[in-house]
Order: sequence, then C-alpha cells, then structure tokens
Amino acid sequence: MTRLFLASWTARPYLLAEAKPPYVLDSFHYFKKVSGKSERTVMDYVLSDDCKMFLLDSGAFTYMAEIKNSGSVKINFDRYVEEYAAFINKYDIKYFFELDIDSVVGLEKVEQLRAKLESLTGKKCIPVFHKSRGKEYWFKMIQEYDYVALGGIAIKDFKKSEHKLFKWFIDTAHKANTKIHGLGYTNDSITKRNNFDSVDSTSWLGGSRFGNLDMYDPVKKKLVKYPRPANTKTVKGFYKHADYLQCIEWVKWGQHLEKANKRKVLW
Repeated sequence: MTRLFLASWTARPYLLAEAKPPYVLDSFHYFKKVSGKSERTVMDYVLSDDCKMFLLDSGAFTYMAEIKNSGSVKINFDRYVEEYAAFINKYDIKYFFELDIDSVVGLEKVEQLRAKLESLTGKKCIPVFHKSRGKEYWFKMIQEYDYVALGGIAIKDFKKSEHKLFKWFIDTAHKANTKIHGLGYTNDSITKRNNFDSVDSTSWLGGSRFGNLDMYDPVKKKLVKYPRPANTKTVKGFYKHADYLQCIEWVKWGQHLEKANKRKVLW
C-alpha cells in the first residue's frame, strides 16, 4: 500500500488535530523557525495514535539557500547535523532523511554527514539517491538500507521522459526487500505503474495558495481539480477552510492509494 504523506505542517499546526492526516512529513529546518508551542503541537500529534507514521526531512537544502540569499558564505553543516540529531533524539523519531546536498558539498562530505548523523542518533537514516551518484551507488544503497528515497523528482532532475525509469528503481529496491520513497511525487501514475512504498506532497496546499480545490472522485478514483472562478478573490480566513478541506480530500485519495497498491509494495 502506497502511503501518502502530506507535508508542511509547522505553519498550520492547529489543523492536525482537526483533519487527522495519518501520514505526516515535515522539515527540521522549519521546526527551527517556529515557536516552541507550534513545535509541541505538531510533535504531540505525531506521537499520538492518530498519526500512523512520521517522516522528518533535514531541510538542509532550504537552509543553505536561505543562508546564501542572506549574503553569508559560511555554512556549518556539521553543526546543523548535530542540531538535527538532537531533535531526532528529543522525540525518538524513527524515520528521517539524510542531508542530501551532493550538489553543494559533494558525495564524500554527504557520506561523512550521514555517518555522523547515524552515530549521534544510533539509527539508520533514509539515504536519498540522486542521478549524479550513479547506478552502482543505487545498488549499494538498497543492499545496505531497508528504506531509501529517490530524490530530484520535484525539482525536475528527472525529466518527464525519464519517469519511465521509476519502475526500474522500484523493482530493484523491492527485489532487495528495500522500501522506496518518492520525494515530492504524487502523480496519478502512482496507482497505475509506479508503486512507490511511500510518497509525499505539498500540493494539497494549492487551495490556500491559489484558490483552486482538489476533490476526490470515488468513481474515477482520482483527485479532480476545480480552479478558482475567474475574476474572484478569496475572502478573509479562506486559507484555513481551504487547507482543512484539501487535507480531508487528499486523505481520501491516500486511503485509495493504500488499498489500490496493497499487493505491490512492501508494507
């Protein structure tokens, strides 16, 4: 069953207890930016019975971009990974991604940071594969880890014509008895040919961002997009209602994905 993780909750922690998404993903970088109250609200939900599983992203790439935009040139990723590990230990988080910043510091440094993260937490992280790592490195990852991620999808590192390769990644991972997460991948083909064990998305926030709404169609078994009517403006407080409605509809779609792909994934 493909598990659909809805991402980005630190900016809307109040919504978790109302909408009750079963699978949640958030970024450590954004936890660093919110109040202690918001952090506790999110993590209280994550640790509750309503949350079936939580994934924590390092947020290192976002952190790096913000530092560079501020004019600073010195980025201490070793200190960042220490803070990341402390947060993981604080809440005993089971599933967390490595700092996949290959394009910035190189793979060797990424491996050093990964080893440090795993040493500080006493747990294996979820390594993230990028095309630059090469085919042999993929085989190395799926032999050494029981849960890996495919990165570069959301930023279009994989061209649309290369999406047909996803099935190969999934099949080789499953052959090694390794689960695979598609980072930022929520295409309809999840239900047809690309049976990732888990995927995540922030697209459910399209209602509050753009005014359009996605509604789950139980007959077509897909999300149907309803664009915002032309020449209209959203009213005050609309975003809260939109986020709630979208979460409910995306959870319905996620429930369908779990059932549709039940025999094709490793959960």
